[in-house]
Amino acid sequence: MNHESKLPQTGESNNSSIRNAGILTTLVSSILALFGFKKKNKN
Repeated sequence: MNHESKLPQTGESNNSSIRNAGILTTLVSSILALFGFKKKNKN
């Protein structure tokens, strides 16, 4: 396996779980924001 093209991996499983948590947080925040804007526009 050629690791030269990749960035150095320091705790790959930790980094991926943190990245997934960040993606989930971003998705939830954007969905909540969309619903919030829809509710504001109705009133």
